[in-house]
Amino acid sequence: NLGHDAGDMLLRLLAGRLGECLRESDTLARLGGDEFIVLLPMVENVEAAQKVAIKIVNAVKEPFEIEHHELYVTASVGIAIYPEDGADADTLIKNADIAMYHTKGQGKNGFNIFTRELSDQQQHQLSIENEIRKGIKESQFLVYYQPQVNAIDGRIMGVEALIRWQHPEKGLLKPAYFLPVAEETGFIVELGECVLQAALQEFNSWVKDGLKIDKLAINYSFREIEQPDFVDNVIATLK
Repeated sequence: NLGHDAGDMLLRLLAGRLGECLRESDTLARLGGDEFIVLLPMVENVEAAQKVAIKIVNAVKEPFEIEHHELYVTASVGIAIYPEDGADADTLIKNADIAMYHTKGQGKNGFNIFTRELSDQQQHQLSIENEIRKGIKESQFLVYYQPQVNAIDGRIMGVEALIRWQHPEKGLLKPAYFLPVAEETGFIVELGECVLQAALQEFNSWVKDGLKIDKLAINYSFREIEQPDFVDNVIATLK
């Protein structure tokens, strides 16, 4: 919002603040973007690394003054310990990254220590992500309809379109299995377009067959609504 110069200044101020949390023997480096890495040699235990993580999170919480603007940012920290979590730099960075993304998934502004469970969880998520990609390509996702019934006369007033996944191996899957991953990866946008098109086509066929249903409800996530062409796409599909 404030331009690249302000962003660069923020990164420099942030680096300075991070450096104040470390010892002379520690190493601080910027990997790129807004990602930094901290190397803590000769730490006695994981608690020592945790204390540094807490210092970093608290230091970053404080406002930054840039071009007469008070800016607030948060830190998401992942910790990996040598040699338990990796015997080489690449493995340690990868596992610290896994722990960091877990922190982001919890709402940011904190830290997590790498565990094998987190690694397994990431692999599981990656597997679902690949399956979703294939499922969209092979039209495995279906739309089911939940009726909205008038309690007085029992007449169906409307229907709510609900997505389901007819998985070739796991059978019919409910949204709880795949929607969180679809949200995180952005596939939810593509799935939403599939639901809208399928639901409108079916609704149109009901109208042609003489069925009177007043209302069709479709759920959208914030990721879909945030798309700049969201309204235009809905209107174009309706037309």
